[in-house]
Amino acid sequence: MFDRHYILDENGEVIAVDLLTWAQWFENNNNRTLAYTELDSCNISTVFLGINHNWTMPPNGKRTIDDGWEVSQENKDPHVPDWTPVLFETMIFGGPYNEHQWRYRTKRAAVEHHAQIVEILRAGGDPTTEEFVL
Repeated sequence: MFDRHYILDENGEVIAVDLLTWAQWFENNNNRTLAYTELDSCNISTVFLGINHNWTMPPNGKRTIDDGWEVSQENKDPHVPDWTPVLFETMIFGGPYNEHQWRYRTKRAAVEHHAQIVEILRAGGDPTTEEFVL
């Protein structure tokens, strides 16, 4: 079966774990927030989710390569799913973009996009229509 539960190790790197380890880590760890910005009209929060939010499933119901499917992030073929875990999320709370969210496969992308969203909002722009470079 595929990995569904993840934690951050002491260096902030993602590792897959069993359900019990994940539950204990989430109960005792307050370092899930990667970035948090308060603006006049809203707050922007970027967090580590800890549960894989990539719901793509191959035909055999298993996320393995023994069925011949590619699983590389480098594969740009839209007919071949990317099974890389989606573990990070940025959400806006308050203001005209309340509860708008973005999800990411890497911590770097999440933190960089958070900064771009803040910059756009500070400039009076609409982060839901902007092109982002990650």
